[in-house]
Amino acid sequence: MWYTDFVCEKFTFRREVFILDMISVFSNNNIQNVHAPLPLVAHILFCVIATALYIVQYQRKKINYYIYLLIAVDLTLMTQFFTQDYVILAIAVAEIILLVMAFVSQWNYKKQQKMAMERKKQLAEMEKGKADGEAMTNGFKNP
Repeated sequence: MWYTDFVCEKFTFRREVFILDMISVFSNNNIQNVHAPLPLVAHILFCVIATALYIVQYQRKKINYYIYLLIAVDLTLMTQFFTQDYVILAIAVAEIILLVMAFVSQWNYKKQQKMAMERKKQLAEMEKGKADGEAMTNGFKNP
């Protein structure tokens, strides 16, 4: 343990400074951060599982939507360590931006999928029309 002295106008304060102060704070299960949605261990476990799932989904589908959600979920973990109001506000703004980006990305992906299906349907109809036209032309030819 180290001791540091803090001098105020009329009083001198003596405070203990521990090397492992962070560990002692996080090991206390009775105190819950008001900004954090879950206790620390559950929050870390949730973030690890969500990160793994979003990485797998991104590898399978190659949609940016999953990367935005991955970052948004993992960004919530910062609320466990930073409780200042300006940090929480910055995290909230970043979360909103990431969720809007995820929504827009998913909307664009669905739009592209719909357009691709329509093009595929049109090509199939054109091929069917050509086949029908050839059948009609060949059916009326004299041998």
